Amino acid sequence: MINRVLLLIYIGSAWSQSVTHGPICGGVSDTGAVFILRTDTASIVQIEFSSDSSFNNSLFSDTLNSGNDSDNWAKLHVSGLQPSTRYFYRAVLDNTPGNTQRYFDAFPTPGSVMNFQFLTGSCQQAGGDPNSNSGLIFPIMAQENPAFFIHQGDWGYPDTTDDEQGQPGNYFPLEYSRVQASYRSRFDNVFPVQDLLAVTPVAYLWDDHDLVNENADSTLPGIPNSLLGYQNMFPSYPLPAPSNGGWHQFSYGNCDVFMLDNRAKRAPNLNAFDFLLPDSVLFNPSPEHTILGREQMDWLKQELISSTADWKFISSGTPFNPGLRACIEVAVLAQAFFDTISSPFGVFQPIDIAIEIADKWAGFPADAHELINHVIENNIPNVIFLSGDTHTSGIDDGRSSLFPELMSGPLDRTNSQLVSFMEELGMYIWNMGGHNEYQSDYGNAYGRIFVAGSDSVILESVTENGAVIGRHVVQNGYLPPSRSAVIGPQRLNFGDIEVNGSPGIQGFLVVNTSIDTITIDSINISGDSGYLVIPQSLTTPFDVQSGGKSLIAVLFSPTGGDTSNAVISVHTNIGEDVVYEVSVTGVGIDAVSINNGLQHIEQFTLNQNYPNPFNLITQIHYYLPKKSIVKLTIYDLMGRKIKTLVDKEQQAGFRSIQWNATNDVSEQVTSGIYLYSIMARDFRKTKMMVLLK
Repeated sequence: MINRVLLLIYIGSAWSQSVTHGPICGGVSDTGAVFILRTDTASIVQIEFSSDSSFNNSLFSDTLNSGNDSDNWAKLHVSGLQPSTRYFYRAVLDNTPGNTQRYFDAFPTPGSVMNFQFLTGSCQQAGGDPNSNSGLIFPIMAQENPAFFIHQGDWGYPDTTDDEQGQPGNYFPLEYSRVQASYRSRFDNVFPVQDLLAVTPVAYLWDDHDLVNENADSTLPGIPNSLLGYQNMFPSYPLPAPSNGGWHQFSYGNCDVFMLDNRAKRAPNLNAFDFLLPDSVLFNPSPEHTILGREQMDWLKQELISSTADWKFISSGTPFNPGLRACIEVAVLAQAFFDTISSPFGVFQPIDIAIEIADKWAGFPADAHELINHVIENNIPNVIFLSGDTHTSGIDDGRSSLFPELMSGPLDRTNSQLVSFMEELGMYIWNMGGHNEYQSDYGNAYGRIFVAGSDSVILESVTENGAVIGRHVVQNGYLPPSRSAVIGPQRLNFGDIEVNGSPGIQGFLVVNTSIDTITIDSINISGDSGYLVIPQSLTTPFDVQSGGKSLIAVLFSPTGGDTSNAVISVHTNIGEDVVYEVSVTGVGIDAVSINNGLQHIEQFTLNQNYPNPFNLITQIHYYLPKKSIVKLTIYDLMGRKIKTLVDKEQQAGFRSIQWNATNDVSEQVTSGIYLYSIMARDFRKTKMMVLLK
């Protein structure tokens, strides 16, 4: 840890007034390194470095003038290092060496097999967050003696110049001076992150907030300035396409690390959705909907196939886990059942959850599928994902994520509790721990990766209190499975359902997340009676194509006034030991007169169709508290319009309409699961029904 007293003396001395930021070390290899520093006035600057802490037999970097046109930043390179050697370094201004020294270890020769560890993390220093700007985690991380530290973005939140100041579109990188200011904040010499940067080199690439704005994509202005600032004010590795994005690669011993830019070339997130109504969506991304862009994807695929390293780490600002695709689809499905969903940070509409999760790789399934297919088809072992962005931590061994994945954070933010929130909703996609529903410590955390030579890699999530809350060991030879699925939600609660009344109806989804077709061999129910399972195909076995999904409807018809619990088991061709389970619960209540209930309605209402399931004809009831223009439409599960039942102005009161299982051209539709949706004034509601012929 930096000696705070010495640091204050350093800042207060006459010489130190000239060094305002740094020096910071990065871009390290087995023979060289890169440094960045800033002075308060134009100075002749160098980096002095030596394997001796007394700086005997020193070597020096190139010399630069930190002129005012660069905001007095200087980026310096050193060469001639000896592999696996510790070097002490300090800034030299106008031929006068500084009083404070730092150190780093030169990387081992590429291909060297050894034991070492490095750290990851994301999300820090956000104005307005009461749990940010303390940096208490960084002195703890510094004690780990990491070989290097990967910062995965949202390093500072400079995107406060637009919406937060009432100026939409006034993105911070539109003015290069604001990009420069963001690096002054990032490398503040007093903030505790300096404790970590003083003892290890740093690799970094932005996410959304430190590139342009929240959920940034390639269409936003200002990206060229952020890219220029990165190259001028960060000790970066060489970029393969410096004018197009920040992606790059570096090596440490028998490991290759691929730093992805999942912002500068991504398509807008909302392009993945079809808006059926203003507040109702269908997830329907095109094959061209990309998170990386063609140039970066081709680069990554070529680098992976050319790599001879034992371990291949892919660092992504946003999580890869394809299980999140099921979360998107479940949120879309939830539009049929819930107006709002409660979370630790408020109440949201299902559409809000779907759109937010679509900011991750799961919102770009074509890119995810292309990468998975490339790794499997070319037999590229030991690919591991490292990610951030979500302000929380989770680890998956590959069951949902396909590639083992460590999602780490936040370093210095309020914890989003996203993993715990998803688990409360029945979505279990991080199976090896993290900030899950069993945790009580929802504070800050970092990722710790221990490479045990060529034998294994240990992924851990560590809190700022030193507790390990998630852990997984990846054995050499790991390949992602060619058949994989995520099922969700894995908990269904029907609440109160009238005995001998219309059955309650909910559903869960099977989402194929890998490259081969999966077969649902059978679906079994154990436990209390009253539950009926109806797959979208109506019979088993049935197939789910790669990238596809299938809905399983669950009906609850209580036979008595008790709580009924059951477990639904889904068996597939993924493996005999892979059984997916969905727990269901509901309560039967005594029937109450429908008319008595309807007498007290004072708001727009859409009732469950009756009968349901139905054969050929079903009745849909709804209530209008005031005269309204009403549109009532039938859709299939792909979001395609089947039939418009009502499209006109109607007087207030109770209304009903029959559907005879035909489309708009009077053709009979096939058996299956359908959605019906009403729109009247500001009222929107969607429900699900089952046609059985």
